[in-house]
Amino acid sequence: MRRFVLGFVVGMLALPVAAFITAWQGYLPALANTDPPGWERAFSQMALNAYVVRHAPHLSNPMQPTDENLLAGLNVFRDACAGCHGDPNSRNDYGASFYPHVPQFTFNPPRLPDWQTFWIVKNLGEVFGDVCLGRTVASRQGSVG
Repeated sequence: MRRFVLGFVVGMLALPVAAFITAWQGYLPALANTDPPGWERAFSQMALNAYVVRHAPHLSNPMQPTDENLLAGLNVFRDACAGCHGDPNSRNDYGASFYPHVPQFTFNPPRLPDWQTFWIVKNLGEVFGDVCLGRTVASRQGSVG
């Protein structure tokens, strides 16, 4: 039993110690002008998806998809989001300069339910939108709903 416990403790400590030594010796990538490794992209996407599913309330979309609302939403996207997320005509180099890269929605749109997309834009879009624009999405919501 004593060997089992010792083996378990050593096993539990080996990975964090190895990760620390790897980082301390400078072997972990830290360049912001490269693509994130696949494992980092997969892990961060999994963590984001799990967080959104757990915290976003299941709301029905308060905006009906009328022509007027869709045009207003397109104008908000063009004015507040396309600077980083790209427009229908081209990808955005500014958004590609972030680490990780900002998703280009016109080429790879999000495939989330409305309630999740709304929560992400409301809660995360303001934070990251401030970085890009120096203003919040909430200040523009009056024109959309």
